[in-house]
Amino acid sequence: MKESKLITFRVPQNMDGRRLDVVLSLRVSRRMGRRMLEAGAVFVDGRRVKVASRRVYAGQEIRIPVHLPEVQRNVDWQGLVLYRDGNLVVVNKPHGIPASPTPLGEAGTLSHELGRVLGEKLMVVHRIDADTTGLMILARHRSAARLVTEAFTRHHIRKFYLAVVQGHPQEGDIELPMCRDRAGRMRVCDSGDHALTRVLWVGSPDSAGHHLVLIELITGRTHQIRVHMSHLGYPVVGDRLYGTGGGPLMLHSWHMKITGGRLGTHSWTAPTPEYWAGLTPPDIPGNY
Repeated sequence: MKESKLITFRVPQNMDGRRLDVVLSLRVSRRMGRRMLEAGAVFVDGRRVKVASRRVYAGQEIRIPVHLPEVQRNVDWQGLVLYRDGNLVVVNKPHGIPASPTPLGEAGTLSHELGRVLGEKLMVVHRIDADTTGLMILARHRSAARLVTEAFTRHHIRKFYLAVVQGHPQEGDIELPMCRDRAGRMRVCDSGDHALTRVLWVGSPDSAGHHLVLIELITGRTHQIRVHMSHLGYPVVGDRLYGTGGGPLMLHSWHMKITGGRLGTHSWTAPTPEYWAGLTPPDIPGNY
């Protein structure tokens, strides 16, 4: 899904009390306005609105994208499902698909499209980046969402990632606090939130000096693995934000297990994408 810039404007006085779709026609065609509303890409005072007949009033802030983003076609949404029970749907998320609705809309996002195919509203209870692949849990109802959140809080859910990094990191804990900089990017900073990444295994180098590593994410800060590895001089291959970019981001949510609590005991492993061919992961984590 490609990026799209946003337009923000306020309802003028002469449009006070008019329908939202009429006000949108001040900036885009009526047809495009309808498409944006259907896609969930229209925000009024920071809230997503999909009802064309909603009345808006002078001074209210409206935000829309300059263009609706392109949506990946030919995705077998049902084929992404690895596990499903009365509480959870566990999927193997492809590269380039946002996990949940964004300011650019709902269309093409994992929770929206999979929910549409399955005929239910799925709830996002944790996220992985759009360019990160692999395991992700979706809740099928609010009670399930609370159970998953509780399991994460009590550390009953363990998450293991595979990453291909530049250079040769050492096994062990990376405990570096993180915060956002003025540009909105995450970085290591002394006054930031506690963040702990555990490097469990480092494979042999390839011809470019890259190493396949197995990482357990102990805390779940935004972009944590990418920031920690980049800060230490081992950026994830393909990371355009914290590294040198080039090719897809080589970060995969590979193995996850629920070790107790009211959700029971589960274990899932997500196959790596085709472009990981030739990379041999370690044994499934069992003794860590």
